[in-house]
Amino acid sequence: MFEPQAGDDDDDTADVDERTEALEARDLAAHDVADSELAHGFLASLAALLLEHGADPESRSTNGAELAALHAAVAGGDLACVELLLARDVDVNALQQGGITALHAAAHHGRPDMVRALLRAGADPALTCEAGRDARSWGAEHPKVLALLV
Repeated sequence: MFEPQAGDDDDDTADVDERTEALEARDLAAHDVADSELAHGFLASLAALLLEHGADPESRSTNGAELAALHAAVAGGDLACVELLLARDVDVNALQQGGITALHAAAHHGRPDMVRALLRAGADPALTCEAGRDARSWGAEHPKVLALLV
């Protein structure tokens, strides 16, 4: 029969605890992705409902950033909301604080899907922010984005 040695229980418990923590972290990460996708679908549906009931798609945040709904959708990584707003003919070249456009933000975040949608809707890649940066500059670290901004 197995006789535990002094300290064996501690090692086994620590090993089980580490594996449990790793599994819980992986499970939480999977839930975060699922929750994020669910939230994006929910937000697009909520935005559609608000727009159907008269919400102004050109309204701006009142927190000083002058964030338009299109900028918020890009910042939130919500392609469905971006496409919804573009279908409502929002100003695709609207500027937020610092002269940042939605295209600048999409390029900066490395979102070729959003860059493509914004360009199709007429976003001007040559516009520069107050710091003198254009969309190519903002997307310099993302080759897939740069390929779209040629």
